[in-house]
Amino acid sequence: MRAGSIGLLDDVATFLEYAEIQARVTHDTDAGVRSAQAAALVVHHFARRQGSPRALTAFVSAHIDGEWTRPWKGRVSMAGIA
Repeated sequence: MRAGSIGLLDDVATFLEYAEIQARVTHDTDAGVRSAQAAALVVHHFARRQGSPRALTAFVSAHIDGEWTRPWKGRVSMAGIA
């Protein structure tokens, strides 16, 4: 994912839109878009000090649908999500 650095922007709605645009180039699926947006949200959460590491999954879940609380181990598919 190349969308992480997009999360350094201040406005969440704007960087979620930018992350979608970026993801459509390389991962043109809804799951790929959500994964790119999640990557941007992770960077934003920590760079903008939005909360503790324990609050990360709730922060991501508040902005995009998906299963963000389940720990993942292993390879990630080309769709950009497990």
